[in-house]
Amino acid sequence: MKPLQKIRFVTTILWFMSAAYLVYKYSLHAGYWEHPLYITLFLYLVILLSKKGFNKLNVFIFLFYIAFGMWFAMDLFLILTGGFSVG
Repeated sequence: MKPLQKIRFVTTILWFMSAAYLVYKYSLHAGYWEHPLYITLFLYLVILLSKKGFNKLNVFIFLFYIAFGMWFAMDLFLILTGGFSVG
């Protein structure tokens, strides 16, 4: 394996681990979920720079961020409109 491929492989594994942790922290509404978000964005940038152009992995990661953004927007909308209140 070439060094660039090793970096890409290790970075991809770290991205999947940090993305799972991000979803876990955000789903618990435990707070401090922005740090895992920054880590996943940094690792995504490293993945993009290690291999220029888009492939299936890059598209999957991009769609993950779109879905997470929609989840965040829906939570924000429900909080602002009182959708979580009972009564």
